[in-house]
Amino acid sequence: MRHRFAALLLLLTVALTSATAQQNSQKDKILPYPIHQKELANGLNVVTVPYNSPGLAAFYIVVRASSREEVEKGKTGFAHPIISFN
Repeated sequence: MRHRFAALLLLLTVALTSATAQQNSQKDKILPYPIHQKELANGLNVVTVPYNSPGLAAFYIVVRASSREEVEKGKTGFAHPIISFN
């Protein structure tokens, strides 16, 4: 009886561990689509995510604007107005 309980406990542990590992590997992907990233000569970072949607397109502009991005000494306080206009 003890051997059956130990074997069942071991089997349950292995099953739960493998299920958790599989879920963690799926969480690492942000989108279920391939992501392509390219930096242009002018420094613009372009990210494209193609997916099958005939006749539809989406376009987003992401601007890094926060006090964290204000690195020039003596030039601070610009982030708040920029964030307010979004």
